[in-house]
Amino acid sequence: MFVGIGFIGMLTSAITSFFTTDTEKSENQRLLDQLEFVTKQNEEIKKRLAAIEQQTRK
Repeated sequence: MFVGIGFIGMLTSAITSFFTTDTEKSENQRLLDQLEFVTKQNEEIKKRLAAIEQQTRK
């Protein structure tokens, strides 16, 4: 009886782990993509700001 209960518990946790891991990977990838996008925008803003600063110094 205890073996059956233990087996069901392990099976349930393995199934839960399988579905949770995929969701976490998707969420992490989405966050990494957003971070990359924001980083590129930040670089573009820095370039534009440097150009504006050069124009105002002339």
